[in-house]
Amino acid sequence: MGSKSVTYPGDPSPDSKRRRVRSILENYTNPWDILCELVQNSVDAIRRWNRDNSGIERDHVINIIIDKSKREIIIQDTGSGFSNKNFLTLLNPDGTDKGSISEENGEKGVGLKFCIFSSDFFELKSKSVDSKLTVSVDRAHEWLNSDSDESLKLEHKVESKSIEPCDTFTSITISGFHGPYEDEYIHKDFFHQSVEVIEYYLLSFTSAGQLSKLFNRESRDIEFNLFLEVKSHD
Repeated sequence: MGSKSVTYPGDPSPDSKRRRVRSILENYTNPWDILCELVQNSVDAIRRWNRDNSGIERDHVINIIIDKSKREIIIQDTGSGFSNKNFLTLLNPDGTDKGSISEENGEKGVGLKFCIFSSDFFELKSKSVDSKLTVSVDRAHEWLNSDSDESLKLEHKVESKSIEPCDTFTSITISGFHGPYEDEYIHKDFFHQSVEVIEYYLLSFTSAGQLSKLFNRESRDIEFNLFLEVKSHD
């Protein structure tokens, strides 16, 4: 009989994908990790925008909205946005956009997968200089903890178009967040903290605090404004 060739190592099964995702989530053990990842990604996106648009003036903003009752986080930034050329790579279990750019703090691909698979619903809306992008994933946390033979579905819509540099942005919504910790520790996460505690943590332990030092410098590489609103329907 003649020899045959097959794709090697082949497409991973849903169980293999779940094991790979779980290995990523195991690196996150602090109740505040998701907030740190999101803020760092936004700061890196703004730094990237400043680097690519050195001759353009822009006031940068990071908005964070926290809804306690829905365990929902919305974070918006005026950074460089997601290009349609690499977003699927970023969301792949082994994908990241952090290569040789040493000044960037987070790992966008890894952090986003943590956000996606720790939540009931994930949505990303973004504009970069070459495209407009919407991505959503529903019930990723439920899928991760199931034995379903079906792969998880990622819905996306891409519109290739030229965007003015000052119109780029990213907005990420994470609803029904499940923390990477046991139920008895859930009261320690930021959904159960006051605005003052959350602000203190952001300035003390995330990239927001690093950039706040720039406020007293005449020459600064980034304008950083943080607007924090905590919703509660209690």
